[in-house]
Amino acid sequence: MEACAQTRKSPKCQDRNIEIRLPARHEVSRINPRPRLKTGGSGPPTRLRQGDPGLPRSRDRPVSFACRSGFPARAADDPELNQSGNGKITKYIRNTKGSAQNGGVGLGRESRDFAGPASGRADSPEIFMKTANKPSPRRVSVAPMMDWTDRHCRYFHRLISRHTWLYTEMVTTGALLHGDVPRHLAFNQEEHPVALQLGGSEPADLARAAVLGQSWGYDEINLNCGCPSERVQRGAFGACLMSEPSLVADCVKAMCDAVSIPVTVKHRIGIDDVEDYGFVRDFVGTVAQAGCTVFIVHARNAILKGLSPKENREVPPLKYDYAYRLKRDFPELEILINGGIKTLDEVATHLQHVDGVMLGREAYHNPFMLAEVDRRFYAAPTQAPSRADIEAGLLRYVQQELSQGAFLGSLTRHTLGLYHGEPGARGWRRTLSDHKRLAQADLGIFDEARLFLGPRAEIADLGASQSGMNFV
Repeated sequence: MEACAQTRKSPKCQDRNIEIRLPARHEVSRINPRPRLKTGGSGPPTRLRQGDPGLPRSRDRPVSFACRSGFPARAADDPELNQSGNGKITKYIRNTKGSAQNGGVGLGRESRDFAGPASGRADSPEIFMKTANKPSPRRVSVAPMMDWTDRHCRYFHRLISRHTWLYTEMVTTGALLHGDVPRHLAFNQEEHPVALQLGGSEPADLARAAVLGQSWGYDEINLNCGCPSERVQRGAFGACLMSEPSLVADCVKAMCDAVSIPVTVKHRIGIDDVEDYGFVRDFVGTVAQAGCTVFIVHARNAILKGLSPKENREVPPLKYDYAYRLKRDFPELEILINGGIKTLDEVATHLQHVDGVMLGREAYHNPFMLAEVDRRFYAAPTQAPSRADIEAGLLRYVQQELSQGAFLGSLTRHTLGLYHGEPGARGWRRTLSDHKRLAQADLGIFDEARLFLGPRAEIADLGASQSGMNFV
């Protein structure tokens, strides 16, 4: 069978020969009605010209992705597919240099020191894709969680960990293109590194939304392909997009062409009763061809009918080995794992197999677990902050936000777990949940909540001159 390729057209390409090496033996990959690649026999590799459909713009550069399982054919097509192979596909991603306007941020920007909040825009630490000799800057991250990871929550988490990668709540393209953009995108510069998660399925709309995200200073654009809620399904995005990998690839390519910051995808390992590893492998392989090099794998299936979002986080069994296999099959991709991870010891275990670990609700309910992340996983030379240090920084932030008209309860609700597991934690939570006191914007509520806690160090001076974030 002759090797061939059917891809999207990119009119901006210049004429240049490009060699694409395809793995032998395997049949056409029928991932979806629009197959992207068709592998051939043992003959010479297919030769395409830069003006051919689907090849990237001339400013893009080649990166080799070697899939040891014979990508892109499916396991169902070839029983030998899971055996080790030597097939290689040469693909292209955007130029790694960012513009001067965005601080040089791009796919593969050069390493720069983290300047911290005192320098205005907090310069994100080493925003680049995973390479063989450099660890991922996303070694530990906090998942995007609807109604939880707003800008107040993220600032609070940044008080606890300087390097943990943070994500916004999912923001739909419609909310950005037709709604209040500052309300959805405004954030504190101290939050860096921070990623914007988008929900949508129209490539053009996602590209426009990604441009907005980059212009507001976000360090990454993430596409949601994992949310199973019925409301999201009615919008034709979220986990249901996994059934249309070619559409996801179109969306990713549109965003990669529009912005210079990384475009990543968060997804499940399957949908409904599709539990074959080949399904998620083919999904990742197809989307990787469009320019995505970072995949966040929620290691559960998404049940689109019959389970609530909460049940979808608990009922489908976890299959961490699927994420491990993705890393083995796509060693040049950056693979992060998510789902049911509750301790830093578990994080350390997973990091032996994948590039990063995304924490979810455990980081929200027990945020102080993040205090040791910098020292343990980023080799930070400083000591972890104490709860007293964190509370002092929090109070300064609360004072600042209240002066701008914020509701006290919208800030304190994210801090209820600060003393999780400590004596008096229940009293702390109950006091900071007193709606009557919160409506009065009475900061004395923190002093009252502190009475329930055991002896500890005094809170640092909260003088007006201390307006920045202090890290120890």
